[in-house]
Amino acid sequence: MIRPWHTTDFWWKFFSVVFAAAIWLVVYKSHTGFSPTTSSVVPITYHDLPINLLSTNAVQSVRTVPDLVSVTVEGPANIMDKLQSDQLRAFVDLTGADLTKESQQTVRLSVPLQVTPVRIEPVDVTVLPVSPKP
Repeated sequence: MIRPWHTTDFWWKFFSVVFAAAIWLVVYKSHTGFSPTTSSVVPITYHDLPINLLSTNAVQSVRTVPDLVSVTVEGPANIMDKLQSDQLRAFVDLTGADLTKESQQTVRLSVPLQVTPVRIEPVDVTVLPVSPKP
């Protein structure tokens, strides 16, 4: 009598499938860079970042009050370990704004990939026109 194919050498087949899954898992995890440090999210706060002004007009005629911000960002531990404050850019977009009058503008933050802004303090700044010196 012939036994069905799925029961013939069952334990060898079972072991082969488990072994193949283990090999796949090891290769997949090593290829994707999985490690305990990359899976944890780490927040970091940077103080006194300068605010850059983004505009199509001449921005020399305005200033922000305050001119520095504190930001908190978060991301994978392996990225955050290497993150430097000069990789973060706090900016105010003045495109289309009337630079002859005082206005409130929202501070935005440009960050590297895999880094997420959590908090910007202050969120809004006052943009003041600067009179030319005589």
